[in-house]
Amino acid sequence: MVAHSIKPALEVVGLSKAYREGDRGHTILKGAGMALYPGEFVALLGPSGSGKSTLLNLVSGIDVPDTGEVRVAGTSLTGMTERDRTLFRRRHIGFVFQFFNLLPTLTVEENLLLPLELRGRIGPADREKARILLQRVGLSGRERSFPDRLSGGEQQRVAVARALVHDPLLILADEPTGNLDSETGAAVLDLLEELAGSAAKTLLVVTHSNDVAGRAHRVLRIRDGALVETPVPRPTGAPTSDPSLQEAAGSGPWPGATGPG
Repeated sequence: MVAHSIKPALEVVGLSKAYREGDRGHTILKGAGMALYPGEFVALLGPSGSGKSTLLNLVSGIDVPDTGEVRVAGTSLTGMTERDRTLFRRRHIGFVFQFFNLLPTLTVEENLLLPLELRGRIGPADREKARILLQRVGLSGRERSFPDRLSGGEQQRVAVARALVHDPLLILADEPTGNLDSETGAAVLDLLEELAGSAAKTLLVVTHSNDVAGRAHRVLRIRDGALVETPVPRPTGAPTSDPSLQEAAGSGPWPGATGPG
């Protein structure tokens, strides 16, 4: 294991979570632990029902563990009230969802600015940042469009920009390409990598796809309630993404992995 002079962006220590289904208990996590560092892209790989979404909810503070602790940039979420966890999440965590989660009654610009509005401020600098982000995801000029006028790939590109607009410490992506065809999904993942990586954000992607996991620095799986690091799978040949989107996102490489390898 490589020693680090920087602090983890995300630490999970001794995390346990169980649910009751009728008269039976179902253990999802049992003493799970992990550390993710700034600039890392880590994939959480596994089939549906393996506990990936449960872990994401615990990491984000949407749910609380039975035992254990979650720390984001050294701040413990575990002892916070629900309100404090919500406020922390709004400031420090960005989300990308499988089904986009854009509000249909808001324009592209309004959806993009929503994380800042929830924090109680939208100024000229925020609108300029939103404009630049839309340009970087290839949607310049679509500020006034509504989500139903966008393709699935365009909606997910808005969602990627929205996850970054408030400058979070940590980005959590739950099957971000799961509702897209392979070519569009590859293009969206390119954007997510480029935009998050150029800002040295920590990216945790939940996926069941070996192609997605094959692009990560590290891969984790949930086995018997524990988080286990496994070899990065070899992609099976996802189509090359649209080069115009790569150019829009910027050509800078993702920073080198800083977590233990």
